[in-house]
Amino acid sequence: MDERERKRAYHREAMALFRQRKKERLTDLKSLHQRLEAQVQERLALRRAILLSGLVVEDTWSNASTGVLGPSDRPRPERLAAFQNVFCGLVEQAEVLREENRALQQLVANHTRLRQLVHHELKLLYVRENDASSPLSTSSTCSTASSDDDSAPAQPNCLSELRGFFTYFVENEPPFYFEPFTMDECQKTINAGYKAVRHLRDTFAMRALGMQEAHCLGWRAQRSLQQLPGSDGLAVSRVRFTKRIRCSESSESTMEALVQFTWKVLTTPELYTRIQRTRHVSQLLQTLGDYMSIFVRNAPHPTGDASIRFLNLLTRVDDVVAIEDGGEAKHAQTTLLMLIPDSERHQRLRELDHRSDILWMTEGSAFISFTQINDDVIEVDYGNVATCIEAQAKYFLIEVGAQLIRWENLVIPPRLLRF
Repeated sequence: MDERERKRAYHREAMALFRQRKKERLTDLKSLHQRLEAQVQERLALRRAILLSGLVVEDTWSNASTGVLGPSDRPRPERLAAFQNVFCGLVEQAEVLREENRALQQLVANHTRLRQLVHHELKLLYVRENDASSPLSTSSTCSTASSDDDSAPAQPNCLSELRGFFTYFVENEPPFYFEPFTMDECQKTINAGYKAVRHLRDTFAMRALGMQEAHCLGWRAQRSLQQLPGSDGLAVSRVRFTKRIRCSESSESTMEALVQFTWKVLTTPELYTRIQRTRHVSQLLQTLGDYMSIFVRNAPHPTGDASIRFLNLLTRVDDVVAIEDGGEAKHAQTTLLMLIPDSERHQRLRELDHRSDILWMTEGSAFISFTQINDDVIEVDYGNVATCIEAQAKYFLIEVGAQLIRWENLVIPPRLLRF
């Protein structure tokens, strides 16, 4: 088949597709026309029934003392128009009342659910004076006012600081309940998270656990998928992306600028959602220092039937480390940890507030670190560890790469780089 015949065949297919789409649009328009016409006829029939029933509209526009014609003295067309106006007003008022009724029913349902949660939480957060093992016990979380006075006056203040609170997290959803973490709980999570970061780097440095490596858009991507025995297809996905950038200014000042801007992106909900593929909703829940905050984040599930929600502990760790190809020399490094904190208290809270449309992530960690290689070069290192199935691991690998590209475009301005 020559070029001319191919063009004719393509033209015939295009015209056939065009006619098919036009026919479908005409069919949709006809069905819409019939539906609207039926609604109009229904409204007209209702109006005729009201007009023929002999109902008299209350005289709201005339007054005998003013000499203005009443409804019975007006011409028939004006009376019909008055009936129609009153009828339209009643229909609009009925629709408004119906919408208000729906909104009130939703508010009542939310209030009922909130009241039930409050009753549950009051029982859960009650601390007996002799219960020293409780995570809310004054002996483990509060300092006493004096060494020889352990009576109740100081206890209510401590409990009021440790008790949780309700906050509206996502619009048009019931309130979200959060109970603050103690500093000890956060520090344990941070220590375990930073230990996992070092283990991840050592694993990839030794090329263990079936590591795979590739290069894309200036990033070196490393991946390891370790199957968990007896877990019905679950595996531990380890991902690491590294890249070295050259600085136009000193690497020390540039690295600190990148750290500050990245911290701002991670802790600002409007900026955080810009590096995500889907709309993420974030809200600050707790601050434990200049570089330690806890957020709750919500993202839509790929199926659209539920939401993925998780707590996110953010912190900064400054360290001096040796790099893979740098010998024994030590290099300054700043790591921003993104961890998922959890405790038995929060597990009980999730059980009390169980909802089928909310999927809670309770495991996983990520980090982004900046290492000063020399006066002109900085190494950016991003890692992620999660437990998932193999199909999800492939999706996460691509999604993390795209997220890093969005972060790079947002955080690393060209004026800081040297080409």
